[in-house]
Amino acid sequence: MRGISPCRSGRRQATCRKLQTRLRRKAVASVLPGLLLAADLWAGVELATSVDRVVRITTADDDIETLLLDAAGVRPGEELRYTVDFTNTSSEIIDPGIIVITNPVPEAVEYLEGTAVGNDTEILFSVDGGASFAGPESLTVVEGGVRLPAEARHYTTIRWTYGGILGPGEGGSVAFDVRLKEEETPTEPVSDSAN
Repeated sequence: MRGISPCRSGRRQATCRKLQTRLRRKAVASVLPGLLLAADLWAGVELATSVDRVVRITTADDDIETLLLDAAGVRPGEELRYTVDFTNTSSEIIDPGIIVITNPVPEAVEYLEGTAVGNDTEILFSVDGGASFAGPESLTVVEGGVRLPAEARHYTTIRWTYGGILGPGEGGSVAFDVRLKEEETPTEPVSDSAN
């Protein structure tokens, strides 16, 4: 059985339904730098973001174990995990498709293929800074005048649409892993003196 919709019956129901439809179509409000949440108009959705260093070790049984450590002091070539936890802090049920989290991939890192996760979410990617989104199999880029299938290194933005019903006090999380790019050496001398 579906929960009670936040759109109550009466004269305001049509306006509320229009707002819900608009929220499903587009992330509309900035919540954190580089993070968008379509449900931001719901004062009862709380976000918490964390960044951890990813370290993989081989156990005595030759299994790979993943550890999440403090990200302080991360070096080029090391991996990071971005995690966004979301919680319904309101007394209302949030319908499927209302929570849309959009996170740009920072320029200093490269997204690692297959690491974007989130239970009950549809995950789409962008190669054009978030102007359009699609599944990996549909994304293309132009390199050297030739259109090619996009690779994970081309992804600029990731979007999760939560497809579950989120009751009061309930929450979820989404995450993705990246690798810190190697530092580039400037091609021309850099001067810190003013001209």
